[in-house]
Amino acid sequence: NSAFYMVSPPQTTSSKQKRKVVPPLEAYLRHLLIDRLANDDKTISFVSKQLQRLPWSDPTKECGALVCKYMLKACRKGRYEAVGAVASVAAALKRAKPEISTRLIDGVLEELQWTMEHPNFRDQQRTIACARLLGELHVASLVPASLIIEQLYHFVNFGHEIPLALHDASEKQLSAAAAVAAAAVEGSADQQDVASSATATIMSPSGITQTIKEDEEMDSEALASSSTPNKDDGADVAATSEQQRPAVVAVSTHSKYDPRVPSFIDPPSSVFRIKLVCVLLSTVAPAIITSSNKAKLDQFMTSFQRYLFTKSVIPTE
Repeated sequence: NSAFYMVSPPQTTSSKQKRKVVPPLEAYLRHLLIDRLANDDKTISFVSKQLQRLPWSDPTKECGALVCKYMLKACRKGRYEAVGAVASVAAALKRAKPEISTRLIDGVLEELQWTMEHPNFRDQQRTIACARLLGELHVASLVPASLIIEQLYHFVNFGHEIPLALHDASEKQLSAAAAVAAAAVEGSADQQDVASSATATIMSPSGITQTIKEDEEMDSEALASSSTPNKDDGADVAATSEQQRPAVVAVSTHSKYDPRVPSFIDPPSSVFRIKLVCVLLSTVAPAIITSSNKAKLDQFMTSFQRYLFTKSVIPTE
């Protein structure tokens, strides 16, 4: 019986499943943007004309919000190849319905921001589709290059803000290092003076008349160490823990972000943001690589390479 039901399941199971009932307008938008839309000029033109015939004059229908909702659904749950077609439809409606492009850009940026704040493995594929949609909107001349570069930096820097305490500790560490370097320079100068005076004494006709300064210092240090009582075990443990404490990472006083700053939402083992950066760059490459943006892109690639060095693994793709 089990084999028979595997081949021919009973009809009662289909009747128990309830299909979601949506208003006719939403069902038509779902048909246009998810089922019908394809990445060819004829279909894009047809869908754009049909969307312009919606009851935009009726504020109760909220056509703008519904169109953007199903555009994003077409990118999340539809075909990955339809992402470029959605951007082309938004570009075709830019002159007649400018609110479509504005709502769509806001929805994409909010989706990317929410995913970075709440990283989850099951949302990665839909977020990659949103990153590609943002790139396709730039190719369709709906998003400026400044917003793309800003978003690229946001992928790398979000969650890695340098706290004020780290700035203060870094400044103290740099000041201490400068003081040690200055003391070393002064010490080397004093050693040269001592060596020259010892040479003059040896070369004098009266011979050596006093001991070397370093010997006196060594004798005083040995005497002080022998007179010092032994420390207890608690002090030894405290000294050991003090030595094992990690050193403060020196950060620039002019930087606001540093990928070496630890973050729970972007640990060293997470490579999802690397995929977002690569998808966005590969999508906007034909349009963003210009003479005016070359210096900005080179500067970002330097920051992105620094970000890669903080990761324990790199994605194979």
